[in-house]
Amino acid sequence: MNLIGKKEFLRRKKSDTIVVYGCGNSIKDLTEKDKNHLSKFDSIGFNWLCKSKIPTTFYFLREQGTKAFATRGETQSVLVSLLTRYYPDTCIVCDNLAGSSSRWKRLNEYALKVVNNKFIHDGIVLKEIFAKTSFEEFKEKLGARGRRCKVVSQKMVEYDIFSDGLVYDFCTLTCIMHIVTYLGYDNIIFSGVDLYDHRYFWLPDNALRGITAMMGRKLESPHHTAKYTCELVKMYKEITNKNLYTFNSKSLLKDFITVYEI
Repeated sequence: MNLIGKKEFLRRKKSDTIVVYGCGNSIKDLTEKDKNHLSKFDSIGFNWLCKSKIPTTFYFLREQGTKAFATRGETQSVLVSLLTRYYPDTCIVCDNLAGSSSRWKRLNEYALKVVNNKFIHDGIVLKEIFAKTSFEEFKEKLGARGRRCKVVSQKMVEYDIFSDGLVYDFCTLTCIMHIVTYLGYDNIIFSGVDLYDHRYFWLPDNALRGITAMMGRKLESPHHTAKYTCELVKMYKEITNKNLYTFNSKSLLKDFITVYEI
């Protein structure tokens, strides 16, 4: 991977609006009209969004394609192949997994090795700050989730992702939202961030991801990040006063932000 600096990274921003693509099942329901409309804006994908072949301005990598828990179709070779084939102009962003458990770091030092050696893209590797252990506010027990999400949102506003590091807390979306905040987007559209179940767009409607099944999670139960994500989005909106939208009118985010209409 061709590592770029802050100025080159910032030049990738071409719009005041960014689409954040999750991997929920609603991605498969996007029409060509929907995709064409959303393509007018900057965008960022993460996890296995590359299976959709929807082009994005940025692509964030964290624990994808590791040997631990890798199942058929979700290996490093698949990830590299898809990103290389369909995302040649995408700017890749990855972190050093500081907030991950030892199993990820031991089996996959991937931000510094796999990414740099295998991807023919421009990109950056960032230091990761794990909120629960790094922030002064987390030295004592916080209690309610709302307080925690408020602190995380405030740090996203204050911290420079290059000099201070990238905020990670509980789910990958915290990293995504910090990147988006740093780039200064006024409008954020969430697409495929469904949260109401554990279905993913590249699988049949009745199928679980291998890792989801291993964790004992159910197909139709709310996503394990749902409560945290909804609270984070709610607090983030209050602190930043940015315009937040959900493209999927059924997403659990609909109770906290505006449903986007073309």
